[in-house]
Amino acid sequence: MDRVKLNIPKEFIFSMDYKVRVDDINYGKHLGNERLLLIAQQARIEFFQSIGYRGEIDFGDDIGIIMSDAAIEFKAEAFMGDQLRVDLAVSGSSHYGFDMFYRLTRRSDDKLIGQVKTGILFMNYHDRKLVAIPREVLDKIRFT
Repeated sequence: MDRVKLNIPKEFIFSMDYKVRVDDINYGKHLGNERLLLIAQQARIEFFQSIGYRGEIDFGDDIGIIMSDAAIEFKAEAFMGDQLRVDLAVSGSSHYGFDMFYRLTRRSDDKLIGQVKTGILFMNYHDRKLVAIPREVLDKIRFT
């Protein structure tokens, strides 16, 4: 069986902390697989806030982002109360978007918990059409 293998950049441009909560835990008593995408979304929102935007739909002129694809690579379990560091990198810019990469590591032992990649596209939510990455956004992001 083929496995997902993400080529995560070595340099990250943003980090945040995340504490694993009770609603992150599944029947296996560990961090649920679907929660990695939610944690990645939280990191993405906090990253955009750190460069001057309110969130994912605040790039002016009805422009926001949509996720075109996602991949998750699980490495180890995380449990309720674990403190995670979420590192974020941006790579592979095209006319309409770029890839965002997220590395989740447990702070107590530096154990790699998982890695996520999301394809991000910019869209005019009023017209429901893709648009070029706003120049102002490109100027604020350091691609790795």
